Amino acid sequence: YLTTAYISLLASGGKGAKITITYAEALFDSTGKKGNRNEIKNKTIIGDHDIYILDGGDDRLFNTAFFLASSIAAAIISTPIIFLAFWLTKIPILPVPQ
Repeated sequence: YLTTAYISLLASGGKGAKITITYAEALFDSTGKKGNRNEIKNKTIIGDHDIYILDGGDDRLFNTAFFLASSIAAAIISTPIIFLAFWLTKIPILPVPQ
């Protein structure tokens, strides 16, 4: 299965706060190798990311415009948030008929 997701983020206040959500297929070790996806110790995430900068208003809702193909996501949040959701779906990968 290919794991995909839409992201929803709801925040209030935090004027100027930055929220970064990074998406990746796997975590990487210090040599840049992916390795076992179940092992997370001493690994880092490297991948595409979205950055949200808050304007300080109440109940600001952010959604991704497109679904993202990713196995792992990490969020760096510098202010309290109300809600963060990853709306997941799995798409079966079928062999191409010959």
